[in-house]
Amino acid sequence: MFLACFAVVGVHRQWSQHTGGDAFESNPPDPTGQGVLFFAYGSETSTAEHYLEQVLVSARRIKSLNPSTNITVVTNPGIRPEVEGVFDVVVHVEEKHLYRGKQQSWGPKGLARQWFTRLEYISRSPYEVTLALDSQALCCGTSVEDILTEGGEEFDIAFAVQGPRMLGPHNWAILYRLNDRTRRLFDRWKSLQLAYARSGSDQLTLHMAAGSLALKGELNVGVLAQNAALATVIYNRTVAEFPKTSTLVDPRPVHFVHYDAQSHEDAEA
Repeated sequence: MFLACFAVVGVHRQWSQHTGGDAFESNPPDPTGQGVLFFAYGSETSTAEHYLEQVLVSARRIKSLNPSTNITVVTNPGIRPEVEGVFDVVVHVEEKHLYRGKQQSWGPKGLARQWFTRLEYISRSPYEVTLALDSQALCCGTSVEDILTEGGEEFDIAFAVQGPRMLGPHNWAILYRLNDRTRRLFDRWKSLQLAYARSGSDQLTLHMAAGSLALKGELNVGVLAQNAALATVIYNRTVAEFPKTSTLVDPRPVHFVHYDAQSHEDAEA
């Protein structure tokens, strides 16, 4: 329902209590259960706060429609999201992982981003099965738990794609089970990003890493159906080839849309 076949081949704990969830500084407990993972970080505090505002809109929307879904946010040290009932866990990035490099950004505000921090922490999810989402992921339905359950049963990793005829990953939505195979994938992904795309997209390097492991029978890979994770908004129409193009979907409900909701009221609308 939510997945399509792409290729099937083959702690030290530091906890502090605060309003809105539990926090650990870098190393999570052994992963258990399932949940959603957001990222809101930056070498500058203002950058982290900008993305945290977006995450809050997205997370509130998920909780309003799926109140039992666990949500974790990865953010800068010192930032304490004082939001009751939204985040179950807050992960604080180590200072050494707040890299100052800049990546291309298609966002309307042109904020510089770098993806290495996300690559460091995507493998530190507190959940066995994780749906890692961009800060601009808008929840449209009540099936988050079903998406997590289905993905955890069938694939090591599944990701949104750039279009119905394009198998390249669109990294705003990644569903994965933490195991030896995905940890190997994340290590390979980081290595390729460092070698080939320090100042570019991390989507090609994920495609390279996942494809090479799948071909060797070392990773079961799927894609999220367009109705599960849909990207249609174009921020920069001057770019000749851009993944967020208008896409036809079948009549089933759409569950997540990559959309920049400006407020909780905007998301509701």
